[in-house]
Amino acid sequence: MDIDDVRREVAIMKHLPKSSSIVSLKEACEDDNAVHLVMELCKGGELLIESLTDGIMRKEQLLLFL
Repeated sequence: MDIDDVRREVAIMKHLPKSSSIVSLKEACEDDNAVHLVMELCKGGELLIESLTDGIMRKEQLLLFL
């Protein structure tokens, strides 16, 4: 994914309506090496647990989100 794709996704996320089923983007900051996204806190961890048990992601990948 290139930086223009990320910028486009951020622009789309900023225009999404508030919804209980969409995680909101609070802020996006870009430096020379990365784009940092500040997202709404989603408590419960159900998606992470389900992703792990369904084999969607490996444990090492999921730990990056904690």
